[in-house]
Amino acid sequence: MLHDSILFVLLPLWVVGVLGLPASFSSMLLAVSTAQTALSQGYLARFAQGLVPSVRAIRLACGLLVATCVLLSTASALSGVAAAVGAITGVIVLTLAENLLVAASWELSYVVAPEDRRAQYLAFFSLGFGSQRALGPLLMTAVVLPTGVAGWALLSLLFVVAAGARRSRPGR
Repeated sequence: MLHDSILFVLLPLWVVGVLGLPASFSSMLLAVSTAQTALSQGYLARFAQGLVPSVRAIRLACGLLVATCVLLSTASALSGVAAAVGAITGVIVLTLAENLLVAASWELSYVVAPEDRRAQYLAFFSLGFGSQRALGPLLMTAVVLPTGVAGWALLSLLFVVAAGARRSRPGR
């Protein structure tokens, strides 16, 4: 769920502090993300119907989040128009990942929950959003932003670990 903290916390600070672009550019990045979501979220939700497709979609989304980190880290080494293009490309990939991840994670939250305990499962599932809102901005501002490439690499590692996580099953 760290995609929110990347988009709403890290990118505006990164655009101004690292890329040296005007603050208004971060608003344009948010507009690109919003338009992309409006145009594609319903379509992308088709790829996250059921258990197996949703797990695949989450793993793909994690891979796209790693690609986002690579793109944005690379843009940090550029300047001017090239940095702006790198940032726009990174936000497009980030938004694609976010839309896949959100559709798949909501689908999974219902699919894996036993009907008689669905409320408990959904409450637990919502902890991911809350945890991201509480810890994500701290991670972005205290670790990723000040450490540059190493911070992007750490963020990528978190996404790789998330993509490889498996639910344990009793008896296995």
